[in-house]
Amino acid sequence: MVHQSALTLELSMNLMDSVSHLFTKPVWRSGSATRPVTTLGRSFCRSTPTVLSVLGGRRIRFWPARSTGSLSFLAERHIIRGTIWMQEILPLVLNGGDPTPVQTIPNWDRVPWLEEKRLALVVDKMESPRGLVTHFPYYLMPPSFHTSKAKVIYVMRNPKDIVVSSYYFHKMAEFLDKPGTFDEFMEKFLEGKVLFGKWTDHVKSWRSTDLGDRIMYITYEEMVQDLPAALRRISDFLGRNLSEEAIQKIAEHCSFATMKRNSMSNFSLVPKVYMNSDTSPFLRKGIVGDWKNHFSPEQLARFSSVIRKELEGENFSLPWSLD
Repeated sequence: MVHQSALTLELSMNLMDSVSHLFTKPVWRSGSATRPVTTLGRSFCRSTPTVLSVLGGRRIRFWPARSTGSLSFLAERHIIRGTIWMQEILPLVLNGGDPTPVQTIPNWDRVPWLEEKRLALVVDKMESPRGLVTHFPYYLMPPSFHTSKAKVIYVMRNPKDIVVSSYYFHKMAEFLDKPGTFDEFMEKFLEGKVLFGKWTDHVKSWRSTDLGDRIMYITYEEMVQDLPAALRRISDFLGRNLSEEAIQKIAEHCSFATMKRNSMSNFSLVPKVYMNSDTSPFLRKGIVGDWKNHFSPEQLARFSSVIRKELEGENFSLPWSLD
């Protein structure tokens, strides 16, 4: 195992170069015609088995499964913390619970984002099994993804908690526009004037795929309520067949409290010029239902009305009440 002091020194020497690639202008915004980086095609065309993770509206991850030739893919929503959670879970599930990667490699290199420039610098150096994350909606995925055997784990979360989490993330992320008041940010969220557009468009795109048994849907709420049960589902879906001992070990490593202490996962290594934890911690609460502390009755009525209208006529239902 890498000695912690040596690891910290190496990280500090390379950190500014790393984050300069991470926190540049996004590849895509709502209404933008900018195309995804060309690295995407190469990521899916490699012979190394890969697992991809997409987070409902926010990010996608890609991690090669070992020598099976299959891929797994995971998803959640826009730019919320569920993505970081899956960056912790996937390597542990795929390697049988060995904590070395999550204790020695920053999450942005351990499970790089598909839409960030840094992917081009690290993807060819990643050992199998590999993993990536993304915020892309389904229709922005590269052609090579559609012809691959990648599996997808799409992580959904209550949009009311998403907008609250995103609000605080925008407050501390110096590379994003300031959110204004919560009411102002909620309107931007509903109008799709945030990174990667409308939450409803993202969800509709991934709930209307032709991936068949290559995609698995899970909610953030399920993971909070019973993480070991969620890990069993993920393990089975990826064909890992982990023991109960391994499941419990992974659940311990992936608890909110453990991740909040892990400098490889909590973004404390990122300079405050990019992410100002004095404004709001990156890993803030990790709970379900924090929206109740932020929405006024009028805001709740407005938010629920817009989401319902956006999803009219869809052939799927949401697992949460909008009231």
